[in-house]
Amino acid sequence: LNTIGGYYKLNQRSAILGGFRYFNYPSFKAIEEGVINRTIRPKEFAIDLGYAYEIFENFALSATVRYIYSDMGNLGGAKAASAVAGDIGASYKGNINLLQGIIWTAGLQVSNFGSKIKYLKTKEDLPMLAKLGGSITMPFSDKHKLMIIADGGYRVMPSDVESFNVSAGAEYTIANLVMIRGGYHYGDEKKGDFCFATAGLGVNYKGVHLDFSWLIAGADNLARNTFWASLGYSF
Repeated sequence: LNTIGGYYKLNQRSAILGGFRYFNYPSFKAIEEGVINRTIRPKEFAIDLGYAYEIFENFALSATVRYIYSDMGNLGGAKAASAVAGDIGASYKGNINLLQGIIWTAGLQVSNFGSKIKYLKTKEDLPMLAKLGGSITMPFSDKHKLMIIADGGYRVMPSDVESFNVSAGAEYTIANLVMIRGGYHYGDEKKGDFCFATAGLGVNYKGVHLDFSWLIAGADNLARNTFWASLGYSF
């Protein structure tokens, strides 16, 4: 799974954002009508374009439009499918006056609402998700801080896999240079979700961000031992 994205502030209150994701499956033998007759290699990509605006101090709204393309390798004669989806979100940042330096944030997002995607004669709903979350950042000095994050989500569609999920995690920053992270996700395995833990490490040096994370799960989770690596730069 390869991704690239970024944002640009137009002024003090507004910004535009864009992103691209490309998922390249490994090749495998296709079985059609009980016969293995060829090798296929499906691929998918999504292009995002969005806009965010600060309505008033510390409160912002955002909207994103997404184009989705899915090619299952002409399996069963199915042509490539496409769909258009959207996300909307809101966030607020505040301070806890009784505890100097502590910052809290809260956010709400509804994602992947849009058209259905069609393979052959079957139209499928996109995985629409509503999520509410927040964080608290507690500085111990100018260079050391702890951030605690939690969110809860509800998969609205498809209707046959409606389910709740909950995630929580923490990040400790050392000398404004190294970040140590850990978290846990709970999902309904009967509805296609999983439970897993994550561990991660990040480095931030002169605007360059290098991050690594590892998914830890049981043998029944197909994504077990997956790792992510990301590289970013802040201007």
